[in-house]
Amino acid sequence: MVQKLGFTEEGLLHDYAYSHGRFMDLTMYRLLKDEWNERGNDVETSCAVTWIVWVT
Repeated sequence: MVQKLGFTEEGLLHDYAYSHGRFMDLTMYRLLKDEWNERGNDVETSCAVTWIVWVT
């Protein structure tokens, strides 16, 4: 889902978190300001996220 928004996967940490009796992986994504602007967004008027964390 986040790839459709332009984010790039930067890293994967296996068994990062333990919850509800199981270990979960942590995937990190990034979207740089320049990449955000290339998509037709203006960083001055829009909110650009540089890191998003996804636990699976």
